[in-house]
Amino acid sequence: EKTAQSKWAELGLMKRIAILEKAFEEFKGKKQDFVILEAREMGMPIMDALTDFDATLDFAKWYFENAEKYLNPETVFENDKEVHLVFHEPIGVAAVIVPWNFPFANFVWGALQSLIAGNTIVFKHSEECPLSGKFIEDVLAKHLPEGVFNEVFGAGDVGSILANQDINMIAFTGSTKTGKYLYELAGKLLLGQQLLLPGERHHADPAGRHDHRGLHRRRHHRRRERHHDQHPRRGRLRHGPDLRHQP
Repeated sequence: EKTAQSKWAELGLMKRIAILEKAFEEFKGKKQDFVILEAREMGMPIMDALTDFDATLDFAKWYFENAEKYLNPETVFENDKEVHLVFHEPIGVAAVIVPWNFPFANFVWGALQSLIAGNTIVFKHSEECPLSGKFIEDVLAKHLPEGVFNEVFGAGDVGSILANQDINMIAFTGSTKTGKYLYELAGKLLLGQQLLLPGERHHADPAGRHDHRGLHRRRHHRRRERHHDQHPRRGRLRHGPDLRHQP
């Protein structure tokens, strides 16, 4: 996944978006198939599933249309002698673990922003809806380069194994008990983390070092009279704007 990640990041934002948009065109064309599968597998009423699927496509569309705006370099200080810029970079490999209740939406909320940003994904859907997870994997495998989106299947023990692998970030939606375990694990391993737990809309890293898209923000100080084209040096991860929520 890490070799695939560097190649995926090197494609650049607009090429990544173009590839992902083609995949989502296929998802759109297979809406009826996915909705019926979802209804049979986890019991969502078909009309609710149709509404959820369309709303999720709207989220994806907004991410695609606004990614460039939020991922462009930011000017954080400027005077007549120098400019300070912050560059957003992918963090690497993200482990994304999501629950059963909204099989398609949880995938988009959990993984799509990170893919757009240039990360690769190891994805684990709930053991309650493995067929929905396999459907998602099969569509993405037709469009994304090998190793960019990877899926594992199983219960909580598989998630625990995944979280202890050579990854750079954990994104988890689920129970408070598991969230606390992953939060502690991320702290010990110095991993980026994004947790969405019961009763919380957004559980951000209190240290402000990570955001849920999985981005480095590297800061570059540039003097106006010199080094105008100097390549900025790598820096540490910091918080950034939330792409998940539409304006």
